[in-house]
Amino acid sequence: MEHGSIAVGLVEVFGLPPAVFVADAMVKAGDVRLVDLEVNTLGAMTIKITGDVGAVRAAFETGERMATELDANVATSLISSYSPQGIHPWIDCLLYTSPSPRD
Repeated sequence: MEHGSIAVGLVEVFGLPPAVFVADAMVKAGDVRLVDLEVNTLGAMTIKITGDVGAVRAAFETGERMATELDANVATSLISSYSPQGIHPWIDCLLYTSPSPRD
């Protein structure tokens, strides 16, 4: 992708079952990459997707609509032009694992 052509969609849905349905609908709605399903301490799941702006927008709108149809609390954020340098540290978060006692 060219610089600036990467979009990021974040859809936060309360409850695991609705979040799974929303994530499934989102990846079927556009050619997007499901980056992560993150859980927070309040029981909400944040669905992170990236891809071409049009595809992310389509998936994002589908996710909002699906969450509303499921009567799930939802919060959303769409970043339509995201710097590729920020994708790895902010979006592609790697799980932190503590060193083993032998390290």
